[in-house]
Amino acid sequence: MVNDVNSRMLKNPPRLSFRGAAGDEESRPDQIGVSRERFLAEFTLSGQSEILRCAQDDSEGLGMTMFAKVFQHPARAVASRARRRAVQRSDGYSLLQILITLAVVSTLAAMALPTTRNALRNYRLTAAVASASGAIAAARYQAIMRSYPYNLTFNSTNATYQVASEPPPATTFTNVGGAVPLSGVGDVTINRTTVLQFNANGTVSATTGTLSLTISNGLLTKTINVTGVGDVSSN
Repeated sequence: MVNDVNSRMLKNPPRLSFRGAAGDEESRPDQIGVSRERFLAEFTLSGQSEILRCAQDDSEGLGMTMFAKVFQHPARAVASRARRRAVQRSDGYSLLQILITLAVVSTLAAMALPTTRNALRNYRLTAAVASASGAIAAARYQAIMRSYPYNLTFNSTNATYQVASEPPPATTFTNVGGAVPLSGVGDVTINRTTVLQFNANGTVSATTGTLSLTISNGLLTKTINVTGVGDVSSN
């Protein structure tokens, strides 16, 4: 019985054939054909009935043993090709893809940089105007609270302000603290030097310049206006 099965297998070896979606087919007794586009969709086995019949008739199980061997090697081939394809797909990015990505990122950065720079400058201008307006209000409040004059000097040379006071019995103003810059970066300017004097009754007068000063950053300009009674506004 064993010899009969072996002779039949040698004379008529089983042929494995796999067909893919594209219709391509490779067929050999010891090798399977694998579609390039997807996994095997269909397979046919020539001589399958012969092996199964041998398996049923052979009490020693030779038919089933050979049937298992027939399918053992094609499974290994399919798994090996699947692993190779997975490795090829995970090789990384090509040089062309990297260059395209760098070009897109560079273009976006070049477009966003001027907008970001201008936004920061406008923010610093707004902060400088708020600082100057706060200094005016604070100096007036100190003059009212302490009942002696204060003055506030806005220096156009270095864009700073300086607070000074004249407590009795002094007849001249003395600086209170040091000069304070309107902007930490130094990208704002004052149109002219202005000195505002605050009296104990809350009134304000300009001893140098006028009751308005202009602050600019080269792109935008804002004007601070002070009334005779100390109201502050900007536009």
